[in-house]
Amino acid sequence: MQNMHQMNLGHSNAMIISRKLSILTKMIRVHSLLPNAIAYCRYADSTNAYWTGYFTSRPTFKGYVRMLSGYYLAARQIEFLVGGSFTSSLEDPLGIAQHHDAVSGTAKQHTTDDYSKRLALGASQVEKGVNTALACLTSSKGTCMSPAVKFSQCQLLNISYCPSTEEQISGGKGLVITAYNPLGWEHSDFIRVPVNDLHLVVKSSDGSFVDSQLVEVDNVTSNLRKLYVKAYLGINTDKPPKYWLVFQASVPPMGWNTYFVSKPKGAGSNRMGYVSTIASPSKDTVEVGPGSLKMTFSSASGQLTRMFNSITGVSPNTFWFCYKK
Repeated sequence: MQNMHQMNLGHSNAMIISRKLSILTKMIRVHSLLPNAIAYCRYADSTNAYWTGYFTSRPTFKGYVRMLSGYYLAARQIEFLVGGSFTSSLEDPLGIAQHHDAVSGTAKQHTTDDYSKRLALGASQVEKGVNTALACLTSSKGTCMSPAVKFSQCQLLNISYCPSTEEQISGGKGLVITAYNPLGWEHSDFIRVPVNDLHLVVKSSDGSFVDSQLVEVDNVTSNLRKLYVKAYLGINTDKPPKYWLVFQASVPPMGWNTYFVSKPKGAGSNRMGYVSTIASPSKDTVEVGPGSLKMTFSSASGQLTRMFNSITGVSPNTFWFCYKK
């Protein structure tokens, strides 16, 4: 009993000491004048010398690493389903990219270029394996020897370039779009691909119609496509696509769903995707923003002209823009 009493007393003292330490820590945080300086300048490698900016430097490379990390994990799942081995070509450069001077963005430019090159080469090899594996998984015969469908991926959708979906869809042919979900829960998202046909319908794998929409491709997007396809691929593209085909896809956890795009037939004609056009704004400015925060943009130049917070009443008087040619 004496030992137990001593144990309780020790525990009580520990609670008192812990409580006093928490109060002391709180007082230091409240009255200290340097919490922000410590937070932003924690990495000092010499006197009055601090490393900063590595959380935000080279954001495109950081985004590329993050995007390929998710792609690699999805490819690993597909690789397991078919019993193959084709992801090591991306695994190695992703591991190298975790170096403290790689994804941090603190390496020299030619070194970062080499990191990006390794990632791009690895991703292109994995893409071939994923295309073959998806053809096996979606084959009605359940064999990988001679799949009837050949898959290709659209890696340049951000500049509206996807040759597979831009081909004319005739009456006897159709476009097959397969969406894979690597998450552990059902996921719904909008699929957006460039097309040239006006009259199209979308069906799910069970044959039911899926609501779709056709959005006209604007001139700015077309010009960007021409510029960047020439820069990335070294080729001059033909006429840009006329429309974006947009529809919502729902994919089961760690599974896939297939959608079929074709010309309408008979009763399906009333389920064609409707065309939405972008009308020129009638006002000199366009106001956007949810809730209390509003931003006003110039209709002519697209530049931000005003920001306003209705709760605080704060509205900046001056904007600075920096352009680099």
